[in-house]
Amino acid sequence: MRDDVRRAFDEHTDDPHPALRSAIRAQLEAGRTPRPGFYRLAPLAAAAAVFLLVMGSGYYLLSHNSPGKPVPVAGNHLHDGVRRRRQQCAQRH
Repeated sequence: MRDDVRRAFDEHTDDPHPALRSAIRAQLEAGRTPRPGFYRLAPLAAAAAVFLLVMGSGYYLLSHNSPGKPVPVAGNHLHDGVRRRRQQCAQRH
């Protein structure tokens, strides 16, 4: 089936212009061309964005959980409720 598709495609398309062929060949022979400045700086910009995000979130967490405030611990409210119920039952009996 691939051969049929390839033959049908070749029948309906023309050969490329000789100038296109020579331009592509010249680019391949010249080697790799330098990328524009934006593409060179993109990885650096992405790394800087990740760094700023990590530092900003760390600053936020440290400033909102300062030593003057108690740090919330998951599950303490459950233990307090159990303690209160036990005290209430002990007072009734």
